[in-house]
Order: sequence, then structure tokens, then C-alpha cells
Amino acid sequence: MVSDSSAPPTMSVGAGAPQTLGGSRVVTRWSLRTGSPCYLDREAHLLHDQRVDVLYAPLQGVALVIAEEAADWLRKLRQSPGFPLPAERSAVATALARLGLLRPEPLLPRVPSSRTDGPFCPTYVTLFLTGRCNLRCGYCYSFGGDQPTTMPAAIAAGAVDLVLRNAQAASDRRAVVHFHGGGEPTQALGRMREIVELGQARARAAAVDLRFTMGTNGVMSDDAIAWVIRSVASATVSADGDAITQNRNRPLAGGGASFGLLVHVLERFDRAGFNYSLRMTVAGDDAPRLPALVKALLRVSRTKRIKVEPLFPFGRSSTSSQTPPDPDVFVQGFCEAAAIAKQDGRELTYSGCRPEVVTDRFCAAAGHSMCVTCAGEVSACYEVTNPDDIRADRFFFGKWNECEHLFHFDEERLGWLRNQTVDRFAHCSDCLAKWHCAGDCPAKTNLPQYRLASRPQHRTWRCPINRELTRRAVLARAVTGLDIRAPVHNETLG
Repeated sequence: MVSDSSAPPTMSVGAGAPQTLGGSRVVTRWSLRTGSPCYLDREAHLLHDQRVDVLYAPLQGVALVIAEEAADWLRKLRQSPGFPLPAERSAVATALARLGLLRPEPLLPRVPSSRTDGPFCPTYVTLFLTGRCNLRCGYCYSFGGDQPTTMPAAIAAGAVDLVLRNAQAASDRRAVVHFHGGGEPTQALGRMREIVELGQARARAAAVDLRFTMGTNGVMSDDAIAWVIRSVASATVSADGDAITQNRNRPLAGGGASFGLLVHVLERFDRAGFNYSLRMTVAGDDAPRLPALVKALLRVSRTKRIKVEPLFPFGRSSTSSQTPPDPDVFVQGFCEAAAIAKQDGRELTYSGCRPEVVTDRFCAAAGHSMCVTCAGEVSACYEVTNPDDIRADRFFFGKWNECEHLFHFDEERLGWLRNQTVDRFAHCSDCLAKWHCAGDCPAKTNLPQYRLASRPQHRTWRCPINRELTRRAVLARAVTGLDIRAPVHNETLG
């Protein structure tokens, strides 16, 4: 608590070393004097609920519980930068200056450090192995099963060879090959086996640590289950809750129920101690039942990690009756479900709320990701898999050359992708989640038809979800004294 008494201020601070995304920065411990101008760090935010006021500075990793009088003054200061320091606020001003949050002059703009102009040298590749799928999910972004093609062996081998060469030159000599949709990867199990055997042999020869991971719909043969357990390091399994919801949202290709088949796979994974997580999509009608749906998954799975995502209306859902959830309903349901999961020793996450992460980009799609389609096109995003996708002209930046047996990359388009950092997004400039969600998922923000017309400052309707969940998480951690992000320590300043 920051006090305004005449005695030296005392505050309980969760603070890591002050930093920005532009690399190391020297923080001057300014001694502000009565009457001197004050500027509150523009990346600091004042949060309030019924119990407490919190000053939150994500780049410093600081969340301070602030006395009500001090919070009122800081709000006035936010509205009128450079306002002279009143004598009765000198103690709290000095304490905040020592943290680098209050200054006698405006802070220079931050410059992100993760942007790179070097060569594109991925050591992680995602293979859209096949368009074949044994489910017909009503919201599938890639229309899985509609185009039953499989990646040629030469393209897959070329992608594996590329990441192995890059890993040889990297300091940790590690590489990852991830199998994903299009469709369900195990529908091309023979090709998967070939790729793994080839990759393992070439990785040994190159002295590279190569791991295979996958995303799966969780419906596969017993032979595929056994092979995945033996050959794949980890998997993300899509599952939507109880039998009614799973069977409605994720039916078999012929229209049958998928829930029992999913549970069979999860039981086999659990018995083998296989490393997997669950990924749940929440449609509008299901959002009020989110806590009950999470309970259903906890009963049929031992996984410690469940990722929950609101349905985004693209792909097959754009032609069906399924709609995204109301942001307020999703937030309330998520918070209740997260509490249930925590009581059971599990963790519930959502991609737009990650206060433990400080970054200028949402994901590797901003110029660091390589996803290869069945035809050999290279996409930056695993949600943009088809050249007919309206986002392909931005996310497709390479192509397999069959004659040369090499991938060629479009450096201009790659440069555009690398510049997709949150400091460039005007919609995000004053958002408290700015350095956490980092502008949100680019595959979704590049579909402007899903912005909220009533809230033009929001990039999409996910923004209210991101902001409110982040706000709640920061307030909860500040009040309980939990770390905002590691490494963090507590200290008392006087």
C-alpha cells in the first residue's frame, strides 16, 4: 500500500528488474520536488474494483496497491500530463519515481526488440499433412475433409531437412516438426510414419535433437494411438466438453457420435502417461454452460492443461448457425470454470489473457513461423491453410520448388509479417493488455468484418474478453501478492 503520510512511504511491491522490449534500460531514480512537473509512465494503468486501486506497469512487472487518495491524484495526472507535484503527494511521488513510473519529463517511446531483419531460419515447422478428416466439425476453419489431399513425401522431406540444417547452425541444435490440420493428421498415418522415420535418421546424422508434436481431433484407430504414444512427444487434443456438446459440434464425417471414441483415446493416453493437453472451442449457445463443460472434461481426462477459445466465425461456421459467444458471458463462464479447474489441480487458459507474458507479438506468425500446406505453399499461420483464403495474400510467403527441391521465400511479404508488432497498432496504444495479448491473433485481426462497430478502438470482438480477463488477473494477483510475471520478488521501499 502506498501511503501519503509525511513519514517515508512504504509499499509492498512485486517487481522484477525494470525492462522494456527494446533491451536493457537504465532507470534514473528521479527525486521529484514540490511544484515540478510530473509524467506518469504511459504504459502504466490504474485499475479499480470494489476493494482496491492498483497501479499496473507491465513492462516493469509491477502491480502496486495504491491508497485511494493517491489513486485519485494519479488519475488527474493521467488526464493532465506535466501537472505540478502538490506537496501532499511528495512521498508517494518519490516512491513511484524510484520505480521509474513517475518522471519530470515524458518517457521516450519504447522500441521492440523481437523484430529481426536477419535471414529466415526456422527450426520449427508445421506440416498440414492432409485435408482428409474423419470429423465434420461445424466451426472448422479449414473445411476439414472437403479436400482429401495428402502432402507428397518430397515436400515433407524438404521441410524436415530445412529445419534440421537450421538447427545444426543454432546454439541449442534443436528442431520441432508439428503435424496439424487441414484435416486429421492420423488420417495419413502412413505418411506420418515415413516422415518420423526419415526425420529421426537424418537428425541422428546431423546430431540434432528433433521432436515431433501434433494437433489432433482425438478420434483415431488403436494402431494410430499406439504409434502416437511411441513416436510423438506431445499432442493437443480438441474436445468440446460433454457428450451432447461434443457430438453436436464435432460429429463424425458420416454423422455419428464422436464422444465415445474421443474418451477411448484419452483413456489410452492417460494410461500410458502420454503428454497431451486439451483444446476446447466455445460457441455462443455453449458459453453459459462453460463451467459444466469443463467439469465434463475433467471427468474423462487427467491432463493438467485445458485451453479454452471462443468460436471465431470463419470457415465452416460462416455457413452454419453457430455463432461466437457474447464477450461478457464468455468472461464470466471462463472465470468460474478456471476456479473449478484450479480446485482440481488443473489449469485453464485462454490465448488472449496471459499476464505472465510480456511481448510485442501475439505469436510466431509475425515473421517467425513456417507452416507448409499439402501443395507446398508456406503460410505464417496454421489457421490460414488455403490459397483461396482472403488472408492468403498476407500470410502466404513461400513455395516449394519441385525442380530445385528447395523452398523459396518472399522477403517483402516476410518483412510485412515481421512488422506485425503491437507498437504499430493504433487500436492497442492505451490498452492494459497491450504487452500481453500483443494485439491478439493476427489471423483474426486481419478479418476486419469482426470488429465491433460500436467500439472502433477494438480490433475484434475478442478485445473486450482480452481486456477484462487481463484486468481481473492483474487485480487478483496484486491483491493476493502473487507474481505478475517471473522472475519477480517482493521488496519494501522506504
